[in-house]
Amino acid sequence: MKLNSFVNVCINTWISPVFVSVAHVRSNSGRYKIVSMTEAQQECETRGMTLASRDDMLQSRALGLGMCTCGWLSDNTIGLVLRTINPECGFGNVVDNVVYTCSDVGYAAGDAYCKRQII
Repeated sequence: MKLNSFVNVCINTWISPVFVSVAHVRSNSGRYKIVSMTEAQQECETRGMTLASRDDMLQSRALGLGMCTCGWLSDNTIGLVLRTINPECGFGNVVDNVVYTCSDVGYAAGDAYCKRQII
């Protein structure tokens, strides 16, 4: 099990803050070995987490998350988020402030981005 790039995000609500930790999770089988969203959900659940959404990724980006590594998201896509545009990542198609969708360019497997909410 490898957990990288934990980033805590505070989502302000009028009741109480909710903190979301987003982690990059790689299968025990290796890099880009998770072949379905169901498998990605299982990888997250095994670690007490759920799949992260695109919004979770963008909020985490604001606090420092940025990885040139494709991972499953809760909308059944494989994506990544960068802090700055990197021509060597995402085939140079990554637009700042946007989660790049790796599955749009043929990725059928990836790692997973998982989240844990802390209230």
